[in-house]
Order: sequence, then C-alpha cells, then structure tokens
Amino acid sequence: MTRPPRARGGPPESARVSRPDARAAGPRAARRAAAAPDAAAVREAVRSRWPIPPAAIALIFVAWALLFAPQLFAGRVYSLGDASVYRPFPEFSRARWLEHRDRTLWNPYVLLGVPAVPTLADPRPQYLPDALIDVYERVRMPRACPLAALLFAHLAGMLAAAALARSLWKSDAVGAAWAALAWGLMPGLLIPFAFGHDAQFVSASLMPVVLLCVHLTMTSQGRTPLAAALALALVMGIQCLTGHPQFIVYSGVFACAWAIAEAIRLRAPGRLALFAGAAGLGTAIAAAMWWPALLYSRHSLRSAGGTGVSLATVSRFSLAPRDLLSLVWPRAAGFGGDTYWGGMLGTDYSPYLGVTVVALAFWGWRAARDRRSSAAWLLAAVSIAAVLVSLGTHLGPAYAFLHAHVPMWSRFRVPFYALNAAQLGLALLSARVVGAAPPASRPPPWTHAQRNAVVAAVGVALLLGAGLAGGALSGAYAGWVHAARPGMPTDVARHAATSAGYDLMLRVALAGLAVAGLVFARHSTRVARAAHWGLLVILAVDLGSVSVPFLVRATGPASLISAPPATALARIAAGDPHARAYSTRQTIIKSPNVNAYSEASTNAWIHWRARSISGILSASPDLWRAVLGNQLMRFYQVLRSFGVVYLGVDPNERIADPRWFDRVATAGGDRVYRLATALGRVYAVPRVLAFETDQKVAEIMAQASFPPERAALTMDRAAAGNYPGSTACRIRWVEDEPDRIAIDTTAREPAFLVVADTFFPGWEARLDGESVPIHRVNLLLRGVAIPAGVHHLRMNYVPEGWLAAMWVTRWALAAWCALAMGLLVMGARPARRRPAPGRLA
Repeated sequence: MTRPPRARGGPPESARVSRPDARAAGPRAARRAAAAPDAAAVREAVRSRWPIPPAAIALIFVAWALLFAPQLFAGRVYSLGDASVYRPFPEFSRARWLEHRDRTLWNPYVLLGVPAVPTLADPRPQYLPDALIDVYERVRMPRACPLAALLFAHLAGMLAAAALARSLWKSDAVGAAWAALAWGLMPGLLIPFAFGHDAQFVSASLMPVVLLCVHLTMTSQGRTPLAAALALALVMGIQCLTGHPQFIVYSGVFACAWAIAEAIRLRAPGRLALFAGAAGLGTAIAAAMWWPALLYSRHSLRSAGGTGVSLATVSRFSLAPRDLLSLVWPRAAGFGGDTYWGGMLGTDYSPYLGVTVVALAFWGWRAARDRRSSAAWLLAAVSIAAVLVSLGTHLGPAYAFLHAHVPMWSRFRVPFYALNAAQLGLALLSARVVGAAPPASRPPPWTHAQRNAVVAAVGVALLLGAGLAGGALSGAYAGWVHAARPGMPTDVARHAATSAGYDLMLRVALAGLAVAGLVFARHSTRVARAAHWGLLVILAVDLGSVSVPFLVRATGPASLISAPPATALARIAAGDPHARAYSTRQTIIKSPNVNAYSEASTNAWIHWRARSISGILSASPDLWRAVLGNQLMRFYQVLRSFGVVYLGVDPNERIADPRWFDRVATAGGDRVYRLATALGRVYAVPRVLAFETDQKVAEIMAQASFPPERAALTMDRAAAGNYPGSTACRIRWVEDEPDRIAIDTTAREPAFLVVADTFFPGWEARLDGESVPIHRVNLLLRGVAIPAGVHHLRMNYVPEGWLAAMWVTRWALAAWCALAMGLLVMGARPARRRPAPGRLA
C-alpha cells in the first residue's frame, strides 16, 4: 500500500487544513485556518498567564473568609494573652495626635517612663509628615473590621505562597491552594495572633511575599524584574516598619539565601545587584523603625551589659530534642499549659508543623534527589536549619557560637521562633508533589525494603497510640513526664498520656489518607480527581484541628481587650499628675479581659492616665537590673526617692510602720495610702554622693537610714558635691507633657534638682535656653545642677537616631514613589515601530 506524496518539510495533508471549507475560501483563509490553534491550546495558554489558577484563588479567598469570618463580618477581635498589653499606648498616642497634633515618643505612665517608639510599643507611622498621618488616622482601622490590615497581610502571604508553588513547580489549582493553606493554617502563625502578637503575625505573614518578590526579581524577564524589585523594597520596608525584629531577620536571611541560590543556578550574578538595591531601598524605607530600635537595644535588659540576652534566658525558650516529636505529633510533649513537659519553661501551644505537610514535603524532597532542583534542595536545607536553630541552647557550643559571633543573634531570646522559616519551606516543598505534577517532580519508586519500613513504622505508631489511649502505656508515659517535670501531678500526666494516644492515632490516619489520596489522584478517573481535591480537606483538618480552636476561643467583642475600670489607686493618682503610684496588690483587677493582670502588672495605667512605677514592657531599660536584682521596690525610702506618693495594698496586707502612711481611701476592699513624707516627682537635695558601681548605690539605697530628701547617689563624679540652696529651693511645674517638661526654680544658692522620671539617652536639658548636662542619680532618675537665682528648666525627649532615621524614611519613600512612577511611564509608553524598508520614518 502506497502513501500519497507529501511536500518535503510540510505537515501531513490531514493537518494542513482545519476546516472542510477552508480551501474553498481561498489560499489566504486556508493559511489562517492552519495557523489557528485549537480550543484546548487556547485555554491552556490563557491558564498559563495566571500567576495563580483562578480556582485556587477562589478557594483561598473562601478559606480565608471562613477562617476569619467573625473578624471580617462581625468586627470581632482576639483577646487571649497579651492582646490588651500592647493596645493602651497606641490609643494614648493617637488621642494626643487627634487632640493636640503632637507626636508622642515617650510613655510617661509605666516604669517611671520608658521610650515608646524605640521599644516598638507604637506601630503608628509617626515618621510620616503631618498630612499623611492625618490620612492614616482616617483609614487606619475601620470600625467594621478592626483587624483588617493584619488580615489582609495574611491573605497576601497565602496568595504569595500559591504563586510561588505555581512558579516553582508548575502546580495546578490544587497544588497552589495546598501551598496557601499549608502556610496560612500553620499553628505557629495563627496562634500567636490569637494571643495579641500582631507585629509577629504581620512580619511572618509577609515572608512568602518577600520570597515571591525575590524569586521574580531573580528569574523573570523584560521589565518584570524592575517591578518585582520595587515591590520587594516596599514589602521589606512595610515588614520592618510594622513587624517583629526577630522574624524580620529570619525573613531577610531566607531571602538572601534564595537570591544567591537563584543567581548561582541561572549564572546571573548581575541580578544580585538588583536584589541588593531593592533590599537597600527597603532598609532605608524602614530606617525610622529599626535604627532607633537598634540604638535602644544597647540600653535594654536584653543587652546584658552589651553581651545580649543571657544563654540562661535563651534556654527557657529553647526546644528540647523530645519537642521535635511535637512537629508531627502535637501532643507528644503535652501540647501546652499544665500538661506541657518539653524543654521550654512553658508554652500555650505545640510547635506543630503538620504531619501531612512534613510527609509530603519529604516526598517532594525525594522527587529532587536524582534531579537538579535547587529550589527544592534550598527549601529542605532552610527547613532543617530552622528546626536545628529552634533547639537553641540544646545545640551546645554551636548555638553559643551563633550567640557570640553572629550579628544581632545575641538579642534574640526565643529560638523556637525560627520554626516559621521551616513552616514556609515545608509548605512550598510539600506542594511540589500535590496536584497534577509533571513527571519530573514525581519521586522515584519505593523499594521493597523502604515500603516495608514505612508500613512497620505506621504499625508501631498505631500500636503506641492505642496503648497510650487505652492506658496500657500511660504509666510509662507518666514516668517520662515526671523525669522531665517532677512537679507535674500524676493525674495530669495520665490525662496527657491519653490525649497523646488519641492524637497520635489521628495524625497517623491523616498522614496515611494524604499519601493514599496523592497516589490515587495520579489516575484520570472522576473519583481520582475528587481525591485530588480531597487532599485539601485532609490538610485543613490536620492543621486546623490545632490552630482553629485557639482562634475560636480568643474571638470576642472589642470590649474584651478594653482597659478595665480604674481602681481607687488609679483614680487618685490620675488626679495628681506630679505624683507616682505603686501597687503591691496581688489580686486580679476586675476586668472583662480574658487574661486579666494584677494591678501592678498591667499597662492599663496608660489608659487611666495615672503615673506608676510598674507595668509591662518586653525589653525594659537595663537600668532596672540593679533595682530588680536587689528588690529595692520593697523599701519605703526607695519608693519616696522614685516619687511615689500613693500606695495600694491588699486588705489583709500589713503596713510596715503605720506612722509612715496616711490612709486616703478604702473602696471595694482596696486600701490606698499616702506616704507621709512623700517627695513627689521633683525635689531638691543638698548633697550628691558619687560611688564606683550601681551595686554600691543599690546597697546604700536599701538601708533604712538612706534619706532621699537629703542626698542623691550617683556614679557621675561631675555631679558630686554640696548644693546648699536645695534646702529652701522653690519649685513650680510649668509644663508636664510626655516628651517635654518645664520647671521654674528659685534658690539663693546652688541647688540640685531631682526629677523622678527615668534617665535615658535622648533626654536633653536646657536651663534658660542653654544646654546643661543631665546626671543619672539614684540608679534611675534624672538630676540637674541649678545655679543660684531664678531659672527656667526645660527637658525634651527625642529618641536616639530618630530625626535622622525619620528623614531617611521620608526620602526613601519619596524615591520609591518616583521610581514607581517612572516604571509606570515606561510601561505605558507605546513601543516604537520601525519604518518598513523603503519608507520614510
């Protein structure tokens, strides 16, 4: 049988014309018909243009809306843990701006006054010009959804994770949605948010966005790298301006590793310059936040005299090797609360990464073993490194080296926060094998020995879970618990064993279903496609069973994190702004808050507008080390020195010497006393004595014979001497604002004025317009030498580095806007058409 002849190099006769009437329409129509792609090719081309498949986008939006439905549609907030701790000062700062148009950089109401902006206590953009702050205050927080900005950061992270999976692995809708849900439902991301750690939530949520921008900057073509670099600069700036320093560093390390790996893979070192420029611009945009914070870190308790957080403190937040089981078995070490028996001092939740995510991530890594896939290997390496870092001091000399030699590392006290990088790496790596993956991403077949090992491990895990749940192994489990936590009650340990058993069986079943569903989804039947989408349900059950209960328990009206009604002590102190209050009450103040604090350990003093010498700050000034270490707050003479006028005590608490106190109020069981010889927030002393160390000063202040109205103690020998005019010095308050105070003095001879507010770099003093030094006295306070006569003393506070950093941020934002406009103009400009040969241009 002979075949009909065919033109050399042309297509088969059946492929030349796609329609029966094409030849009848003429040769031009025939050529157009032959060149026209078929419908399936068109659909595939349109799909490939989407960075995320539309079905995945819809699914991500639905999952996100369901997860945060009370917050999005009912205006609810989260109220566990520290949700109410970080709220009072931003509200106070906002109120002062709206009322006085005044930036508030100093918090005068807790701990004798503390820096506000350098300690990241105020996320408001006070670095912006006045007009832009006004705009921000109008759009910042819609009443219908107070958490809108935070929730949209989380949505951006989910979409970025999906886009990364699409770009890296060519994932279909299921694979892209898997990456988004595996990241967005992670307990380590959502549970801290339920506890009020907004800065941590924002910085972690934006990690996939940063990684996506880096990936596009390094790999895309045309003008896309410039747009991606600009987006990277903005995202990094926002992440730093609103986020948590430790997570920002982890995100930056991850981004740098990704950029270097892509530059090596593509042999394009020039792209590293573009990445570096974007990172530099992002760093400049965030200068107003990180530079003052970095300068403050030298003076905080976490500096430990310049050496950083002590390793003893770090060990309290380091996972032990037994905690690593919790990465795939949430209740392996008791989960949290009273049942926790892991290596940390305590925790409220498990560092769970998802057994389905880890199992499929391992599968994704196996798919890259025999094939060149730098992204898969990098993600695996980052995940393993993050897990190792989370062990903290249990790494021994290795972590001690990081703590001593890696910049900024000594400032971090919570090693297990590094797990956020592992969460992102595993989420992306697990998406490699989910969905209609190409053959190149399929793992090599299991050998018979490997298959038997997996089956044996699953069987052992199920038997162990059944033994724990049924009680056969609960005694052994309780023995392990008591070896790690001798003080845990036996009934609590046995309850932890039962919970761990049921939990283990659940996780093994979920992992088995995920692997089986993935294998079954390789077929082309309808049931297989249903199993394909069913993988997302398994993932949601796996991660959601740990994280969602916390979100549900934390959800409530905004009143749950509102400040409680002022106590009797707070009301009296608020009426006397030139006095300080101190409470020794151990009872919990009445509050609608889910996690109420004692009267002393609350930041509600800011809302009450009452000055206190207590409060909550995660990184207090290092000056408090000697005070806390010597327990000076229990001495009457120290309270007088610190300006305390009013004291609140429990009803059954005894007063050391009734002659020292005058009762001024008794309300609802509260007893409020006025110190009989109170000095207030400003007083003059006739002598200043200098000593060599703060410890010596603390020892003298603790002596009952120490008279704070007669002498001030210092390490500054330039202030030492006699000031005879202090005895008859007249003092009058002129202005008392958070960032500035003004006092008029009259003395016949030189006097020494003590202002019972915190001494801190950034405060400057001017006497009659001339700059004068501020001396640190009595460990914490400010002192100024005043010459004889009538004088006007003014003190102003500006954080170290604030002014320069503020202008750097403003100019960097202006530069970013100019570059963005230039890029838009370039993109809108029509391409120049070259004239045809023989024609005039």
